Parts: sequence; structure tokens; C-alpha cells
Amino acid sequence: MAEKKRFTEIDALRGIAAIVVVLYHYIILYDEKFGHSKENYIEIFSYGHYGVQLFFIISGFVIYMSVLKVKSTSDF
Repeated sequence: MAEKKRFTEIDALRGIAAIVVVLYHYIILYDEKFGHSKENYIEIFSYGHYGVQLFFIISGFVIYMSVLKVKSTSDF
């Protein structure tokens, strides 16, 4: 059986990016939609929209690394 090596750090960063996007939608957009004050949210979540780009960049890297390990498209 072939050994499957994963980059744990990359998977963790992708998970963090997904969580930041969820928190961005929940905190920032909810406040804007329902007119709540923005005094109580953490400033870092205002950059949550960048989490989507980070998530897709990491996903593209992971797919590329997976393609390098296979010999044919049917194996992928």
C-alpha cells in the first residue's frame, strides 16, 4: 500500500481560512445587515473576505501536489 503523506500545516491553514470566512459572514455581514454597532467585533475579522482567496490558493496547491503523485488521470 502506498504511503499517503499530507501536509498537516497546510490542512490547518486551510481550516483556519474557512473558519475566518464563516466568522466574517457571521459577525461583520450580520452587523451590517441588521444595523448593529461595530464596536464589539474583533478587527481581524474585517479581513475575512481574504480567507476565500487563501482557501482556494491552498486548495490549488494541494490538488497540484496530488496530480504529481499519480501516473495517469484515471488514478487521480
